[in-house]
Amino acid sequence: MALTVVYSNAFGGVVAENRGGTVSTYVRDTLGSTIGLMDSAGTLTDRWEYWPYGEVASRSGTNVTPFTFLGVIGYFQDVLSKLFYVRARHLRVDLARWLTVDPLWPSEPAYTYASAGPAWTSDPTGLYSPCCPKVAGFQVCLNCVITAQNTYADCKAYALFTAGVALAVCLFACGLANKGIG
Repeated sequence: MALTVVYSNAFGGVVAENRGGTVSTYVRDTLGSTIGLMDSAGTLTDRWEYWPYGEVASRSGTNVTPFTFLGVIGYFQDVLSKLFYVRARHLRVDLARWLTVDPLWPSEPAYTYASAGPAWTSDPTGLYSPCCPKVAGFQVCLNCVITAQNTYADCKAYALFTAGVALAVCLFACGLANKGIG
């Protein structure tokens, strides 16, 4: 009989899994990486630490979840190829690069991951997104505010992958930077 795994989601992210009757809750960092798994008693059973571009720096535990580096926000690691699937394309963390050209290229960088700032931002769509980098755990449209570029559409598209206050801050900041365009 094959092992059944059921993932629980909330607010657009993975929060728990039931792996063959064993329930584990995901513990995340501010970017959305899985840094631990807790059992139903609240005991930490698995732990991960990552280098900035997603390589595992240290690991304890035996859970084989594919939702590790930025897994809570949807990065899915293929256990055979070790590549991360991120909605639009595959990420190779050991090279800190995408394997395919950004569909928005040539208007956006071809292979750059997370605007070369993986310690403070992520790329939840697999498409380059200059708007809404994550700063201290909050989505802030620094690019929109600083450059006043017409990136409101980028923020609006990114809004599909965020929720709550982060979304409101992003859209408000981009709306102000673009003088209400949108």
